[in-house]
Amino acid sequence: MQGNQVVVRRGDRIWAIVERYGRSDRDPRDLVAAVMEANGLTSPALRPGMVLVLPPEVLR
Repeated sequence: MQGNQVVVRRGDRIWAIVERYGRSDRDPRDLVAAVMEANGLTSPALRPGMVLVLPPEVLR
């Protein structure tokens, strides 16, 4: 991860990324929704090489 961005690797899921970098004091569903909204995603499906922005409210 660089700054507030993460490059999606093969096999990454949005839930796993939120678990890895997200706050443990927030509902993970809210964090997933925040990541999806920040990146304009309508589906949680990710592709290798995508660069996801992790908004400040998600990060630990």
